[in-house]
Amino acid sequence: MALKCILVDDEQDSLEVTRLELVEHCPNVEVVASYTDAREALQDLPELDPDLIFLDIEMPKMNGFEFLKQAEGFSGQVIFVTAYDSFAIQAIKAAAADYLLKPLSGDELKLAVKRATERLRKDDLREEVIELIDAIRSKGQANGRVTFPTSDGFEFVDTDSIIYCQGDNNYTHVHRKAATRLLISRTLKSVEEMLVPFGFVRVHNSYLVNPNHIVRFVRNDGGYLIMSDDTRIPIARSRRSDFLKDL
Repeated sequence: MALKCILVDDEQDSLEVTRLELVEHCPNVEVVASYTDAREALQDLPELDPDLIFLDIEMPKMNGFEFLKQAEGFSGQVIFVTAYDSFAIQAIKAAAADYLLKPLSGDELKLAVKRATERLRKDDLREEVIELIDAIRSKGQANGRVTFPTSDGFEFVDTDSIIYCQGDNNYTHVHRKAATRLLISRTLKSVEEMLVPFGFVRVHNSYLVNPNHIVRFVRNDGGYLIMSDDTRIPIARSRRSDFLKDL
């Protein structure tokens, strides 16, 4: 039996990759629609009535958690395709079909779809996931910790130790106290959505800063910040007024 599925991810490239991987590895899955705006997907959900949703978590306007909370009447399965806190990994796997890290692995994708198929008749999935997600998010914010994926696992990082993050195409350099630095294979946008709940501010296309580590604001040369490690961080003209309002 073919499974109807929809794809929800704010990055068009990710949608295309997921679609191609499904064609190659999961011929029993039919993609009936794909969306870069979760709000549009939510609006069409009752009519499409998919068996399965491949859902990104870190999206602007409406993230994956909010989408699922508002998806009343949806009784299918969810496969999260993103990077998120490790506490969420264990909980989401326990309740949802599965959790996949980008870039997708064909073998992991097939296994996730197999699990989703086996769980399709579980009526209380949505409520169970919502309860778990609320607990996860509350715990993560209280602890002030995030988990970054690395090449060989995960690294747990106290948000207070992060001075600033610098984007480098599909990678991000996380600069921490004691001159330590962590390179992760995530875009700055993805990292921003993880750290904004902890007060971090995007001041430039390439920089995300921890306000607790700002030592000085200098108006000269278009405006820049001096951080606790003496690094100078430029402030984009388009973001300067908003930044000053929040000071």
